[in-house]
Amino acid sequence: MHVISLLAQAGTPGDCILSGLCGVVPEAAPAIPAGVMYLAVGMVIAGTIGWRRARRERPEQDTPAS
Repeated sequence: MHVISLLAQAGTPGDCILSGLCGVVPEAAPAIPAGVMYLAVGMVIAGTIGWRRARRERPEQDTPAS
C-alpha cells in the first residue's frame, strides 16, 4: 500500500513527497530579468561590429623604411 502512494507522488516535486504540501514555497525569480540580458548582449555585439568597422575603414599607416 505504501509503495502505491509513493508511486503516485513520483512525478511531483520533492516537497510533496516529504511533507504532502505541494508548491507552498514559491520559486525565486531570476536575479536579472531576461530583457536586460538581451539588451546587454545586443550592445556588446553592436560595439564589436562598430569597432571592427572602424578598424577596417582606417587607412593603414606606412612605416618609413630606414
